Amino acid sequence: MDLYFAYGSNMNIEQMKRRCPGASLKEKGYIMNWRYFINGNGYAGIERWEGSIVFGGIWELQDFHWVSLDQYEAVDQGFYQKVKVKVSAGDLVRSKEVDASLYLSNNYEYGKPSLAYQKIVMQGGHDLKLKKDYLQFLEKWEKGPPA
Repeated sequence: MDLYFAYGSNMNIEQMKRRCPGASLKEKGYIMNWRYFINGNGYAGIERWEGSIVFGGIWELQDFHWVSLDQYEAVDQGFYQKVKVKVSAGDLVRSKEVDASLYLSNNYEYGKPSLAYQKIVMQGGHDLKLKKDYLQFLEKWEKGPPA
């Protein structure tokens, strides 16, 4: 079993139940010095950004789940790459560092999500009970890059 840090649509519990049956959401987490964005294809990505933070969910996955996620993230087509990172599991007050994989977009142009995709991401943020200010930040991407 390996840990996966989801920061976009895969925060959504219902979506992950369909995509990765049996996967277990362990807890919330975050990574420092990264920032969330919507790429030119309309999907979530993160980029290095000093002083910023990305919140998400930490899932425990089995090998067959990775096959499903690699297909969804179009790794073999070069849309995303899977990398290991240090994730702070827990909240800003009390956390422990864990190793987890995540998917990095290979498209660093900013774009606009479809309304359906944005709704899935926002539901995922609510599923994880992310802080209101972070949910508002995610919501701002609905119309494209926030000013």
